[in-house]
Amino acid sequence: MSSEAELTHDEAVADVRAFVDAIEATHPAPFVRAGGRFEYYERVQSTLDALPPEGPSKRRLREELAALAAAVRDAHTFVVHPMADGSIPLRLGAVDGDIRVRAVRSDERRSLVGARLRRVAGVGVDELLDRQRRLRGSETPHGDRTNLLLSLRNWRSMATLLAADDRPARATFEFRAPDGSAVRETFEPTTDGGEWVAPSTLDRPASEEWPTYRLLPERDAAWLRVPSMDGHREAFEYRRDGLDEHSRTRARSLCRAATGEPAPEDFDDALGGVPAALDVFRDLAGEMAAAETETLVVDVRDNTGGNRILVDLLAYVLYGWDAVVTARDRPGALRYSDRLVEERGTDSFERADENGAWDLRPGEYAVDDGDPSVEDVRSDLRDSLPTFERSESPDWPFAGKYAPPTVVVATAATTFSAGFSLLAALRRLGASVVGTAPVQAPTYFGDVVTFELPNSGLTAMTATSRIETLPEGPDEVLEPDRQLTSEDFDRYDHDRDASVLLALDEYC
Repeated sequence: MSSEAELTHDEAVADVRAFVDAIEATHPAPFVRAGGRFEYYERVQSTLDALPPEGPSKRRLREELAALAAAVRDAHTFVVHPMADGSIPLRLGAVDGDIRVRAVRSDERRSLVGARLRRVAGVGVDELLDRQRRLRGSETPHGDRTNLLLSLRNWRSMATLLAADDRPARATFEFRAPDGSAVRETFEPTTDGGEWVAPSTLDRPASEEWPTYRLLPERDAAWLRVPSMDGHREAFEYRRDGLDEHSRTRARSLCRAATGEPAPEDFDDALGGVPAALDVFRDLAGEMAAAETETLVVDVRDNTGGNRILVDLLAYVLYGWDAVVTARDRPGALRYSDRLVEERGTDSFERADENGAWDLRPGEYAVDDGDPSVEDVRSDLRDSLPTFERSESPDWPFAGKYAPPTVVVATAATTFSAGFSLLAALRRLGASVVGTAPVQAPTYFGDVVTFELPNSGLTAMTATSRIETLPEGPDEVLEPDRQLTSEDFDRYDHDRDASVLLALDEYC
C-alpha cells in the first residue's frame, strides 16, 4: 500500500475548495471547455461526495484534483505530480494516431524502433487513454495520446495508469513490431542517461539547447533546429531583473557547455559565454544568402516552450520589422488576480491602466488588441536585449537579411507553448508545416502561476491569460500541410528525423 500520509476529511474538503477557488479566481475562462459552470460544479460536488469519511491519502487527493484540473481541458492548468523516479528505456512518440517507439537505450532493443504500443501490464492502450484523461487536460483531440506517452516515461505515474495501490517494480509492455509480430518486454524503472539509439540518415545539427543549423547543399536547403526557447543568451537578458538562482545556475551550465571551460564567477561574463540566438540567425542568414539557398526547414519538434523573444529575433532576421509586428500581433487578455500580482508584479496591469480613466481590479482583464507598432517592438527589443542593441542599433543591418523562397516548419505532437508560438508566427508569415499536429490549440491559455494547497501541500498551476496565436484561425487544431503518416514513418525506416526528411522531399 502507498505510504503517503492520510488527510482528515475536513482537510481534504478544504483543499478541494481551495483548488477550485484558485482556478475560478485566476484562470481567464475556467469553464469554457468544461461544459459550463454548473457542469463543472456538479463534478466538484461528486468529488467531495466521493471522499472517504476517514479522509483520503495524499495520493488519492492528488488524483481527484488532477481530474478536476483535467476537466478544464487546458494543458497549462494541472496538478504537479512528483518528480520522475525512473523511466522506461524507450522514447515513445505519437505518429498518425499510434504510439510508436522512436528510440531505445541499448542496441539490444534496436529492433523495437518503429513498434506500436498495444498494452501495458495487460491494460490496452484505449483503456490507458481513458485513465490518462483524468491526469492531465488536453486542448486538442491529439492531446490525450501525447500525455499518455509522457506519463509512461515517468515511472511514478505507472500506479495510477495501472490502477495499482503503489507503483510496480516492473511492468510488461506489449508491442506490434514493424514486421507484424507480437513482442513483450518487461521493464524496470531506470535512471540511466546516455545517448538514445535511433536510426538516422541525416547529420543533425546538435547543441545543448541553443538554436543551431546546418546547410544541406545537396538539397539546396538549410536545417535550423530550435530545441528550446530558453537555452540562449537573450532569454536570460530579457528576464534579467527577475532571474532566480536556478536560472543563473542554468546560464552558467550553458556557458560551460558552449565554451568547454568553467563559467566565470562574474555573471555578466558567464552570460556572455552563452550562445546568442541572434548571432546564430545572423550567421544562418549570411550563409543562406551567399549560397542563395532555396529552402529553410525550421525544426521545432523537441521544443516545449520557454521565452517567446526568440520568435521576434528570427522574424527580424528573416523578414524584417513588419514581420516582428505580425509575430507579436496576438490578441489576448491577461486576468488580474492576486496570485499573478504576487508572482509577477503589476507591470502588465499598470500599462493597461495608462490607457483608461480607471484602475483594474482583481477578476478583470487587461485586454490586448494585438496591434503593436514597429516603434513599439523596436524599442522593446533595443531596451531589453543588450545583445540586440549592441549588434543592430541604430542601423538594423540584419533586418530582413535573407528569406529563402520556401520556409517549412517540422513539428511534433510535443511542440508546445512558446515553441508553438514560433510555429504559429512562421505559419502566418507564409511557412508550410510538416509532421505531426501539436497538442496545443492555436488559441490557448498560458502565462501560468503556481499555488499550493493549505493542508496537503500539493502544488498546482493555472493559466492566467488567453492568447490567439493565429487571429484568423484555426482556433482548435493546427493540422500540418503534410502530415507524417504511418506509411511515411515506415518508408523512412523509422528514422528519428523522418519529419525533416519528409519536409526536404516534399519542398526541395
